[in-house]
Amino acid sequence: MPLDKTTLLKKSLAKAIQSPGNLVTGAVSLAASAVLWNPLPLILWGLGATGWVSLAATGNRYLRQIEDEEQRKAEAKAEADREVLRQKVEASLAENPLGNWTRAGLLPDYLAVYRRLVEIRGRASKVLGDRTDLDAASKAGIVQQLGYMLTAYLNFVRERIAYIQILTTIRPGADMPAVPAAAPPPVPAAMAAPQRGFRPQPVRPAAPAVSAPPLPSVFRLAGFRTIWIAQFISIFGDFLALFGIISFITFRLHGTAVQVTTITIAYILPLAIFGPVAGVLVDHFNVKRTMIASDLIRGVLALLFVLCRDVPQIAAVLLALSVVSCLFIPAQSITVRVLVPRDSLLRANAALSQAFYLIRIASPLVAGALVAWLSEKATFYIDAGSFFFDPAGDDDGFESHEAAAE
Repeated sequence: MPLDKTTLLKKSLAKAIQSPGNLVTGAVSLAASAVLWNPLPLILWGLGATGWVSLAATGNRYLRQIEDEEQRKAEAKAEADREVLRQKVEASLAENPLGNWTRAGLLPDYLAVYRRLVEIRGRASKVLGDRTDLDAASKAGIVQQLGYMLTAYLNFVRERIAYIQILTTIRPGADMPAVPAAAPPPVPAAMAAPQRGFRPQPVRPAAPAVSAPPLPSVFRLAGFRTIWIAQFISIFGDFLALFGIISFITFRLHGTAVQVTTITIAYILPLAIFGPVAGVLVDHFNVKRTMIASDLIRGVLALLFVLCRDVPQIAAVLLALSVVSCLFIPAQSITVRVLVPRDSLLRANAALSQAFYLIRIASPLVAGALVAWLSEKATFYIDAGSFFFDPAGDDDGFESHEAAAE
């Protein structure tokens, strides 16, 4: 987070006062005044030091040093927090049954993927260090975005682990190892020899023991699969448009932090005010038609971003888009409960949450490439197109499930 001007000026003044040259000159002036028994050297130093400190504090020398120090502190803190998060994830994955599932290949090796991502970031940092056509701020920004990607991946893995642990508590005994078959008792001597009329019965082979059951999946349900794909595309478009808006305000309009905060408030405030009331309204409407109408309206609103020329226009469009989203969110929750059986709701919500965190990892890279290659308008067009993807899924399947639920 960048420092404000007042804090930056205070730190610059402190650095200028504590500079070695200023302190040595002050000590020499103090010694000369004591030897000569004349305050004139000390007075001259005070006047010169005041002017020098004022010039040095307002110049670029100490300002750049302070900004670099603050950036290094923020990077060190982010690395420390990321390492703590990695250790927590590693400890959770080492517990059973997650450890057994990972070794059996039923779960991906998340830590191996994380190590590969760290290696990729190291290579990218090395390549950026050799580039001469980029300034230091651009290089630091790219490395910082790669660090955000690592943190987002660890958060995704932590959420995934939490949902799997919930599922293991619902299915007790999933992490119990297979019990080996007991050895058959010894055959008595009287029964060892075959008797007349005795026909041996064929022995059926024992079923192989399974150490860990396969993880269940809700993607076999056609309705939920369509909902998941549609929401993946729609949320992906939302994140692209969000990065496009921030890029447009920052680099095109040269907006301030207050204007970026205004945009954020314009989108979040309707969700906080109308969100609790919207669920009651959706209960009185047809859920499928509400979802389709909401997406069509939001698609038209997303196209209006192309025509926006200042921050108030963008805030107004975001405000309207957020109000319509208040109707879509509860309608989607009702749809998931209708299409998915009760015992699979946790897995369905986990799949939707995983899609959200995957999009958080991938969308910054794609949005940055689109803005650099085309313009911010490309993200707005993609966002508008994502809203026109049919959210209702299979009409017949949805209506039949809804009638059964009623």
